[in-house]
Amino acid sequence: MAPLSLSVNPTTREEIGNFSDTSSLSSLSSTPTLPPDSDLLPGPSTVNQMDVVHNKLIIEQALNENGQKHKGKGKEPNKIRLPSVPMSRYTQMSVAKYITNNHSNAAYYRVFGVIRGSSEYQLAANAKVTEMIVNHNMNDLNREQQKIVQSARKKWKAAFNKAKQDHPEMLNAFKKMEVSPLWSVTDYHKILHTRALPFLQELCNARDENDKFLNIANMRIDSSPPQHLVENIDRIHDINNLLDTLNLQNGVYSEAGKIPLEALEEQWELTINNNESDNLCGLVKDFQLPAAFLSVPPSDLLYYEDQDEEHNYYQSHWTSLTPHVEALMQSYLTKDNVPLAKSMFINHANNMNERIRRENTKRGRVEYLHLLDPDYLFSRLEAIAAKYHNGDTAGYDDMRTKMLADTEDAGMPRDWCPAPWSGDTTMPDLPESPATADPPSRAVSPPATADPPLSSSTEAVPPPATADPPLSSSTRAVPPPATADPSLPSFTRAVPPPASPGSTRECPICREPESGVLFSCMECSQRFHQNCLEQWARNSNSMPSAPTCPHCRSLRGYERIVINDIPTQESTTNRPSNTTNQPSRGRRPHHVPIPTSRVVRSIRPGYASNGERVVSAQVYGTTGRCVTRDGAGNYYLRTAAEAGGRSVIEAALRHGVPTIESQGWKSLRPNLANMGEYGIEWVASAEWDKFSRRLPNIVIGFFHHHQGRYHLVVGSRSSVAELLSIRVVDRLIAEAMGQDDLTLEEIFENAYGVTHHEREQHWRNNPCIRCRPVRTARR
Repeated sequence: MAPLSLSVNPTTREEIGNFSDTSSLSSLSSTPTLPPDSDLLPGPSTVNQMDVVHNKLIIEQALNENGQKHKGKGKEPNKIRLPSVPMSRYTQMSVAKYITNNHSNAAYYRVFGVIRGSSEYQLAANAKVTEMIVNHNMNDLNREQQKIVQSARKKWKAAFNKAKQDHPEMLNAFKKMEVSPLWSVTDYHKILHTRALPFLQELCNARDENDKFLNIANMRIDSSPPQHLVENIDRIHDINNLLDTLNLQNGVYSEAGKIPLEALEEQWELTINNNESDNLCGLVKDFQLPAAFLSVPPSDLLYYEDQDEEHNYYQSHWTSLTPHVEALMQSYLTKDNVPLAKSMFINHANNMNERIRRENTKRGRVEYLHLLDPDYLFSRLEAIAAKYHNGDTAGYDDMRTKMLADTEDAGMPRDWCPAPWSGDTTMPDLPESPATADPPSRAVSPPATADPPLSSSTEAVPPPATADPPLSSSTRAVPPPATADPSLPSFTRAVPPPASPGSTRECPICREPESGVLFSCMECSQRFHQNCLEQWARNSNSMPSAPTCPHCRSLRGYERIVINDIPTQESTTNRPSNTTNQPSRGRRPHHVPIPTSRVVRSIRPGYASNGERVVSAQVYGTTGRCVTRDGAGNYYLRTAAEAGGRSVIEAALRHGVPTIESQGWKSLRPNLANMGEYGIEWVASAEWDKFSRRLPNIVIGFFHHHQGRYHLVVGSRSSVAELLSIRVVDRLIAEAMGQDDLTLEEIFENAYGVTHHEREQHWRNNPCIRCRPVRTARR
C-alpha cells in the first residue's frame, strides 16, 4: 500500500459529538450469518476475520481511561503481552474439537500444544492462548457447536489444574500474561485517527520557556498548562470514548485503535531527549496506530502497517493447497471417483498441516493452531454439489454465498469457494466474436448435462462437448471448443479490437500489442499475453496454476480474455520489420523515436520499491543489500539497486527491520550445546550467472532456542559457517530447499536449467574467465 498523505483539520468537541451517530459505521464490518441451528460447520461471524467480538467479561473489566493500561513502553506494568491471535469461528471450533478429541496420557501437553520438555514460560503462554480461544463468546455458534466448545472448556480446565501441580511456577507466569484477538483497522478507526492527528501534533510541539518538551498529560494535575492544550487532551479522550463505543457496536476488541496518550508522550520525550525510538515503534505496532505516529512530531502519512506476515504466516501454506481444492471441486462436479479425490486431498492436507505444525513450534505458537480440517471443505462442497445436481440455482447461489463468507471469516483463499451461478433459470448472455456470434437465448434452462462453474477459473484441459465449468482464476489458457454450450456462464469474454492503432494497448511484459488470448488481473485489471504470463510464472517460481500478478503481486487470479485481432492496413504498415536497416555510407543518421513509459519509485518504510516486504537489510559503503519476501512466501536477496536504492534500505533499518549480521557468530559457540533446537527458517539467494564458477550470494535466517526463547539471527552463508562449519551449513541449506541429496551447486544448476557439463564446456571455451572454483563438496 502506498503511503497516503492527507491534510487534516482540527475538530471541535461538538463535531466529535456529531460523529457519534454510528448508524452508517456499524454496518461496515457486518456480513451475513447462518441460522443458529445450521447443520453446517461454523459459518461466518458478524464481522470480518480480524474484527472479532471480544468476550463480554473482558469488556466489562476493560479500563475506561485508556492511558492507564499502557505505561512506559506501551505495556501494562509487570504484564507480558503475547502476540495477538487471528480469531474466527473456524479457529474456535478447530481448537475446541482438537481439545475435545484428545485422549493422550500427556493431556495438558497436547491441550496446550507444546512439546515435552518445553519451558514453563512456553507452557504458560500456550495455556493463555488456548484459554482465550475456548472462552471466546459462543453467540454465533449453533447448539451442536456450543456443546463442543463447552466440552473443550471442561477439558482445558482439567488440563490446567494438572499442569499447575506438575509445574507450580507456571501459574505465576500465566497470571502475568495477556493476549487478545487480532483485529483489523476499519474505516471509523482511520477517520478518528485522522481527526486526532492535529491535536497530537500540537501537543508534541508544546515547549516551555526553555524550549523543553512539555509532557502535558502527566503534568496537568500538578500544574496549570495552557488551556488550549488541556482542551486538546480532552478531545483525545473524547475520541477514545467514541472508539470504545464503536468497537462494542461493531464487535471489535474494546481497546482497538485507542490512542494511549500518556504512553505516547513519554515516548516522545525519550525520542526528543535521548533519541530512543525503539519503544515508540513497539507502541505504535501494539495499538495498530498509523505510521504518522512513528514521527516526532506526528507526520501526515496515514497508512497502516500490514500484520499479515507476522500473524497470518500460515495462509501461504493454505494457498499452496489451492490446486488440490480445484481438483476436489472437479470431482464433486462430475461425480468422478469422489472417494479417491477426497483421499488424495486428505493426504495433501495432512502434509500441509505437518508443515504448519513445525512452523508453529518454531514460532512458539500452539502446535495445532491454524491446521486445516478437510471435513470443513467436504461438507460445504457436498452441499453445493447437491444443489447443482438438483438444478436448484437459487439454492446453489445461497450455499455459495454462505461458503464465501465462511472462508473469508476463516482467512482461507477466495479461490476455494465456487464461482457464482445465476440465481434464476435465465442464463447470462455470452459475448461472442463477430464471426461466430449467434443470437443468444434469453430463457434457456440449464440442460441436465450442463455444469455450473465451481470456481472462478478455467480448467487446464479443454472441456468436452458438455462444457465443464471453469475451476480456478488461473489457467493454462486452452480455448474452449466452438461447440461449447452457449447457455452456460463463462468467464472468458471476447473483446473487440481497438478502434485505431493509436489506442492499441501493449502487454507490459513483452511490450507487444495485445492480441489473441489475454489474461486480465482481477485485482489491478492489467492484461498480459498468455505466453508472457506463463514465462513469468516459471521465472518467478510462482505456482503455474496461480501465478502472482507481475504488476501488483496479487494472488486473486485472472480473467481470460479473447482479442479479436483483425489487423488494419495502418497497423500492418506500422509494424516493425524483422530486418534491421543499417545506415548506408553517406546517409545522414536520423532520430528514431523509442517508446517510453512512466516509471515511479516510492519509499514505504519496510518495503522495497516493487512492493516486497523487507525482512532484513544491511548497509555497507555507499550501497547495501536486503532480503525481501513476496506475497507467495518466497525470499530474495536484493542489491540496493534492485530494491529501489540505498534510501529504501536505510528507511527499512530505521523502521526496525533486523540487520544482516556479519559479526558475533563465533560468540554463539559456547551456547550451541544449550540451544536445544536450531535450524534454518528461510534461505534467500541473489541472482546467479549460471556460467560463473561461484555460487550466488546466500543469506540465511538462522533460528535457535536459548533459555526457552525463540531467536532469529540473519547472516550470510559464510557468517553462519563460523558457527556451524561450511559443510553443516550447506547441508542445512540443501534440506531447506528440499533436496538434501544434492550439493548446493547441483541444486542451483537444476533450478537454472543448466548441466555441469555445459558449464565446464563454457569454461573451456572461455579460458579468460578467472574465478576460483565453487566451495562446495560433492557427496
